[in-house]
Amino acid sequence: MPKGDNPNSRANLKAGRQFDEEIAKKAAKKSAEKRSAKKKLMEEVNRELVEEVFTEESRKAVLLKIQELALEGNPEMTKLFAKITGMDKTSLEVTKAKKDITKTEKETKRIESDTKRIDMETELLKQKLATPEETADDGFI
Repeated sequence: MPKGDNPNSRANLKAGRQFDEEIAKKAAKKSAEKRSAKKKLMEEVNRELVEEVFTEESRKAVLLKIQELALEGNPEMTKLFAKITGMDKTSLEVTKAKKDITKTEKETKRIESDTKRIDMETELLKQKLATPEETADDGFI
C-alpha cells in the first residue's frame, strides 16, 4: 500500500466520515433495538418452555406443596406462599388455624365412630353372657 493510502490513518479519518454525535445516536438506537428484540425473543422462548414444563395441574400441585410446607411452619415457604397468593401473614395464620380445626374435627369424628363400635361390641358381649349357653347332655357323667 502506498504511503498515505491507509484508510485508518489520521489524515484519512479526518478527511472522511467522522463518528459524530448524530452517527452515535443512530448506532445507539440500532443497538438498543437489537438488544430489545433479543430480550423479547428470549422471554418468549422462556415462556414457551415454562408453559410446556408446567401444566396447570403441576402448577396447582406445586402451590399445594408450598401451602402445606407453609402451614407446617416453614418461614421461607410462608413468605413465598404469601407472596404468590397475595395473602398477608395474619390471613395465613387464620388458614392454618382453620386447617387445625378441620383436623381436630376429623379426629373427633373418628373417635366417636370408634366409641360407637366399641359400645356395640360391648352390648353384643353382654347379651351373649346374659343368655346361658345350652350344654349338650350326652348322658355321660
